[in-house]
Amino acid sequence: MIAELYLIDNAVMNILVIRLAAAISGRRVKPVRAVLFASAGAIYALAAASASALMMHWTLKIAGSLILSAVLSFGSVKEYFVGAVSMFAAIFVAGGAVTCVALLASRGFGSLESLSPLTAIAGAFITYLLPYAVRRLRGERANDGEVLELVITNQGQRYSLKAVLDTGNMLIEPISGLPVIVIHSKAREENATIPIPASTVFGDGMLFGFRPDRIELNGKQIDAVVVRAKRGFGDYEALIPPCFIKMQERGEMREDGQAVL
Repeated sequence: MIAELYLIDNAVMNILVIRLAAAISGRRVKPVRAVLFASAGAIYALAAASASALMMHWTLKIAGSLILSAVLSFGSVKEYFVGAVSMFAAIFVAGGAVTCVALLASRGFGSLESLSPLTAIAGAFITYLLPYAVRRLRGERANDGEVLELVITNQGQRYSLKAVLDTGNMLIEPISGLPVIVIHSKAREENATIPIPASTVFGDGMLFGFRPDRIELNGKQIDAVVVRAKRGFGDYEALIPPCFIKMQERGEMREDGQAVL
């Protein structure tokens, strides 16, 4: 029974740490993926505690944390590195939260060799709440180059792009009134037939966009027209209009009941 409780406790804490790491890095993790990685980590922890103290060596713990970091989706070594740093930060913060609860619950700040069930639950609850606070802070910094995750699905193809809020992107499709997302992608789009008037420092012109089958921004569905640009935007692949961030803060809904963001 003790082994089962140890396994469950580790799996739950691993999931909470993954949630916190995802919030710190600004990414989304699919629940099934999180459960698989968390369960694998819990099984290793149980095996290490039961078999050999050598398996709990700090070098193996670091290696395990690096493997656990792969739960955060990444497309490059740089993105993996950011995810790994976020994972270590999440482990440090979660461990600190549990330690603080244990210190406050112990007499005279005594021994922390064992945690009572109530102390463990309290620490887990605090870790559960931390992602909300982190995302709140990230939302307040949305105007400061925060990387957003844009997923476009169209004609059976799915593209995941790194996006950034662009306060200068005020493009609107005149008939539907939908905001316009500007992307740079190697994928071709033959059905870009929606005319969108545009005014730049080089003069007035006409852009042509399309409405994908589905658009998701940070895991939530939005509705917009997409325009492809010939030139890139540095480290980013898409420019998001500021209206989506404002709608997120107000919690606005579309007429059909679908959340805007």
